[in-house]
Amino acid sequence: MTDFPEGPLFDFYARGLHAAKAGGDLPYIAQKFAQRGVTELVAASDVRDTLYAIALDREPALRESKSERKRLKREIKDGLDLGNRHRTGHLLDEDSLERAGRLSDEVERQTLRVEAADIVRAARVEPVEIPPFVRFSDVAEDDEPATPFLIEGLFPARGSVLLAAQFKAGKSTAGHNLARSLVDGDDFLDEFPVNAVRRVALLDFELSKPTLETWVRGQGIRNADRLTLVSLRGRAAAFNILDDATRTRWADLFREAEIETLIVDPLRPILAALNLNEWNETGPLLQAFDALKEEAGISELALFQHYGHHAQRAAGDSRLLGWADAIWNLTLEDPSDSRSFRFFEAYGRDVDQQRGLVSLYDERRLAFAHDAGMSKDERYVETLVDWLLTHPDAKRTDIESAGLKGINSKSFVRIRDKAAHRLTERTGDKNAKLYSVAPVLEIDPPAPVTKSKKSKKEQES
Repeated sequence: MTDFPEGPLFDFYARGLHAAKAGGDLPYIAQKFAQRGVTELVAASDVRDTLYAIALDREPALRESKSERKRLKREIKDGLDLGNRHRTGHLLDEDSLERAGRLSDEVERQTLRVEAADIVRAARVEPVEIPPFVRFSDVAEDDEPATPFLIEGLFPARGSVLLAAQFKAGKSTAGHNLARSLVDGDDFLDEFPVNAVRRVALLDFELSKPTLETWVRGQGIRNADRLTLVSLRGRAAAFNILDDATRTRWADLFREAEIETLIVDPLRPILAALNLNEWNETGPLLQAFDALKEEAGISELALFQHYGHHAQRAAGDSRLLGWADAIWNLTLEDPSDSRSFRFFEAYGRDVDQQRGLVSLYDERRLAFAHDAGMSKDERYVETLVDWLLTHPDAKRTDIESAGLKGINSKSFVRIRDKAAHRLTERTGDKNAKLYSVAPVLEIDPPAPVTKSKKSKKEQES
């Protein structure tokens, strides 16, 4: 490089080269050099070659691309030419070049910070284990699970289900019924057989700890030691399974507790806590759930979500629908009335359960009836019978004031008459009529008729 005399212009040139080495825009610096008059003392070709050499030191990959090197030389030359065409005798104040240098330093610091975070994150992640390739002809029949369903016709074994529920349709209650069925082996919704009992963890992000424990206690669970309850209301950020280290901590806890089935109720608070857009950023979290299942050795996952899309399906990203092996819908006949009839249906991979009526009994237990095509009066009869099971010897005024859907002072006689074959009626104090559910009589089958052998004489007579 040509010797350059000391002085203000020399200081300007030195600061410009420093900015170039720190990552400054080379064509812009070349332009400013020419504008200020640096090329009056140093040949433009020397300035261009110096900046070009700095670029090669900054980005060694340029040495591998002839076209990129040509492009860079051309841009530096264009910068010099532009500066010469706009010579003003003095450059924009020297602060602009100094600012460019500080900006380049800050870019470099932030780049280093990002690269350092990537290195730390990579160090925490276990090496990826690629599963072995297996020819289908080598797959033995006994590799298949004993049954393809954990819950017959509804919940595929080793699968994931999405339960979507309308507002106040009984989402949490359905989850507690599911937990009871899986730990005790009871038919789910008193209808669908459970093929294997499980150790279950229920993560609830909406109910407080006392409420959660009270509601689940109402299920009358027999094998309480098989159920783990975790209330995460207000602490959803603690379940940041997008972070590898946090996911591993949760996986370790599930594995230590020998959890086999995980119930998460619901998804929305997790998305909000992790600042994920419910409508288009659910995919990464679903992948994280799959990774958690694998890492923790969890067989099944039930993920609950509120309804959205004008109360037509689960709220949020459509990837939810493609991710789940089965989708369960819990809906209200009238979404604006939480007392209206509830319906349950399920569909998915080898799952096709038509809509049926869901009724509540024993305060918190749910039962499913296949015939969802019954008339409204027939549904009202079912409502009355279910209520009387827990409120025997009820007076008419008790029934009418209980808030039962479709049963009031105008409809009581009609519904009572339709349910007459299932009710008992007796007279109480002050001649009040008291209603209860008629007991189901167990009638022993008649003894088989055996013919006694007759003597030959009796036969002839």
